[in-house]
Amino acid sequence: MEKFTHPRLAAAILDTLEKGSKSISVIQERTKNVIKETIIEPTLNELELKGLVKEVERLPGRKVHKITEKGKKLIEEEKSKAEQTKRLLKEG
Repeated sequence: MEKFTHPRLAAAILDTLEKGSKSISVIQERTKNVIKETIIEPTLNELELKGLVKEVERLPGRKVHKITEKGKKLIEEEKSKAEQTKRLLKEG
């Protein structure tokens, strides 16, 4: 996976957005409020700079993001690597 400041959070956000566009508050809710908005927003900005997500709506006090095709491709590549690792461990 690409290098991220918070790689697990980046993966969680991409996974959440793969299921549809979400606001920061929805992402925070999906992480059971363990991860606060103060860290979600900079991670979303980082994902946006890398072209993995994009802002699709901005309302007062609310931004909605969506995963891009590049983001979807990254998720699929990582899932494929994980499956390959599982198969190798079972064979070993």
